[in-house]
Amino acid sequence: VEIEVISKGTKRSSKACNGILLFDEAEICINKDGTLNVAAEKFAPEKIILKFDRLFSDKAIIYGDTWERGYGDLLWKKPCECTFMPWYFIASENDKNYCFGVKTGGNSMCYWTIEEKCVCLTVDIRSGNDAVLLNGNTLDATQIVTSIFEGSGFDASVSFCKMMCENPRVPNIPIYGGNDWYCNYGNNSHENIVRNASFISKCAGSSQHRPFMVIDDGWQVSWNPKFNGGPWRSCNEKFHGMENTASSITQEGAIPGIWMRPLLSSERLPEIPYRSFGDDSMTFIDPSHPASIEYIKNEIRAVRNFGFKMIKCDFLCHDIFGHYGFDMSTELFEKNIPFHNKEKTTAQIIKEFYFALREAAGEDCIIIGCN
Repeated sequence: VEIEVISKGTKRSSKACNGILLFDEAEICINKDGTLNVAAEKFAPEKIILKFDRLFSDKAIIYGDTWERGYGDLLWKKPCECTFMPWYFIASENDKNYCFGVKTGGNSMCYWTIEEKCVCLTVDIRSGNDAVLLNGNTLDATQIVTSIFEGSGFDASVSFCKMMCENPRVPNIPIYGGNDWYCNYGNNSHENIVRNASFISKCAGSSQHRPFMVIDDGWQVSWNPKFNGGPWRSCNEKFHGMENTASSITQEGAIPGIWMRPLLSSERLPEIPYRSFGDDSMTFIDPSHPASIEYIKNEIRAVRNFGFKMIKCDFLCHDIFGHYGFDMSTELFEKNIPFHNKEKTTAQIIKEFYFALREAAGEDCIIIGCN
C-alpha cells in the first residue's frame, strides 16, 4: 500500500515498511486486520491517503455512499461520474463485485476516490479544519474492509454492509406511522396532533404493532416561524403540557414520538461554548465540550420523561458542519469554525455526541435522524 500524508497543507508520499510509516513526529501503523493507528507527540497529520490496486475497468458500474443521507443520489454510476464516495463503494463488473469500505464506529471521516490505476482511501483525522492534538496518544483511526463477491450487486451490498457493521442496532418492532410535518409544517397544536393520532391509529386497524405519531417542529416554547430551536423542557401555548399530549396520543392507540433540534437553543449558558457559521441568529451548541453534552442529555431526558417513545433528532449534520450533506465535499466544513476540544477528531466528537443522545434517551426510546 502506498501512503500519502497531508500535514500543514503539504502532501508527501511514502511506502510503509512492515506496515509502519514514520512521518515527522507521527507514527502511522497499518495492521494486518486493516486497522489504521496514528500516534503523535503533539499534532497528528491532517489526512492520510492510502492507495490500493484498482481491480476493475472503466466498464464497471459503481455504487457509493454519501456523507449524511440519500437525496436521490444513491445509484449506480460510471467510474468517471464518481467524484468521491464517503465510507464505502462497490464496483460491479462481469458478475464480480469489488467492495472497498471502512467499519462503522471509527474515529475518522473517510472517503474513497477512483483514479486511473488505483483506488484511494482518504482518512481525515482533523478536529474541524485543524490538526488534532494527540499529546502522545494513539488514535484508532479506522478499520479498512475489502472483499470480492460474485453475483448481484444487491446481494454483494447486503453481505458487505454486514462486514462493515458487525453489531447493528436494530429495533425489535416495526417502525411506521405518521409525522405531522407533512401536513402542518409547524402549524400544529395539541388538538391537531390528537386528531392525527386518531386517524393514523384507525389506518393501522387492529394490528398489535401500533403506529407512531410524531409531533414535529412547532411545539417547543421558543418556536416562531423564523426559529425552530429549543429549549425543549417546555411547550408553547398551542399545547397543554407535553405529558398530556403524549398521553392523549397513547389513548388514541398510537405511540407518541417527538421532534427536536438538539444543537440549537435560544438559551445562552456561560459554561457552554457556542459556534456560529456567520448568522448571529443561528448559534449552535459546541458538542465537543462536556458541559454541552450534559446540557443536551438533560434536554433529551426531559423529552423522554414527557412520555415519548421516539425522538426524531434533526439538523445534526447542518449544525455541526455548517451545511447539509448534499453540499458537503471532501472539505467537510463550510467555514473554519473550530471545536472547543482540539484533542478529539471530528468523528470522535460526533460519535460521543451520538452516544450521549442514546444514553439519555434510554433503552426503551427509539432515536431516528433526519439530517
